[in-house]
Amino acid sequence: MADIDYRTYVDKVVDGRWRLVRFIGKGGFGAVFEAVREGGVQKQRRALKLLKPDAPTSVRQRFAREFRLTDVIVHRNAVRVYEYDKDPELGFYIVMTLVDGQDLKAKLESGPLPVDEGLRVSDRITEALEAAHRMGIIHRDIKPGNILLSRGGVAYLADWGIAKRIHDDSEEDEDDDPSITEGEAPHTVRYASTEQLRHEPLEPASDIFSLGAVLYEIFAGRRFLDDVDPKYLRSYKAYKPPWPEVPLPFDHLPQPLDEEIVDVIRKCVRL
Repeated sequence: MADIDYRTYVDKVVDGRWRLVRFIGKGGFGAVFEAVREGGVQKQRRALKLLKPDAPTSVRQRFAREFRLTDVIVHRNAVRVYEYDKDPELGFYIVMTLVDGQDLKAKLESGPLPVDEGLRVSDRITEALEAAHRMGIIHRDIKPGNILLSRGGVAYLADWGIAKRIHDDSEEDEDDDPSITEGEAPHTVRYASTEQLRHEPLEPASDIFSLGAVLYEIFAGRRFLDDVDPKYLRSYKAYKPPWPEVPLPFDHLPQPLDEEIVDVIRKCVRL
């Protein structure tokens, strides 16, 4: 299918309710817009994600799953999906929390976060994850690209498309296919736990591992296991724990905070 110029979609109205007012960006399976509710008493602003017409069925299933699961995760720092529906002309879409800013992945390109900001981001994402775990839901894709930062510095945990209820095997799960590569995987190999890469049943501890890898990056300014060749990262993480000596480049942090952060990261990633 020819590449879609989503910028031409601005000012279209989705399902007679949501006017697309700004193009935010696009990915492999669709695009995200800022949208305003038409005809409401209050001028609601949300993010609206449109799915490409030729997107695989599995991606539509992620949309539906994200809608179902975020409905029960009530936390101010968890991005919520308010609607999942299909426009007759534009196709499937979801309406979700609008975070006007950038993701943590982009933010970290310039190095580690300042200590105060890193602590705020860490606290908020940890709280959102704990709220999900209390409801029996594991995220399964904790990574910097799924953490959104508002212009005011508030962090939100986003993209619950491959989240799953603990011990729920009722849905077909593409994450259980050992043949997928990092580029195709619904999770991201660099942040996935050993048991996730081994396709074993997952508990909240798997999310905690991924969170620890993110915390490492927040405070170190480099990725966890960054010295491992990406070609071998999947097999390395799946079959060679415990890890050898992992660099802990946190000397720039003030004491005793450095020791406390290192201790938390060690416990999360099982060093």
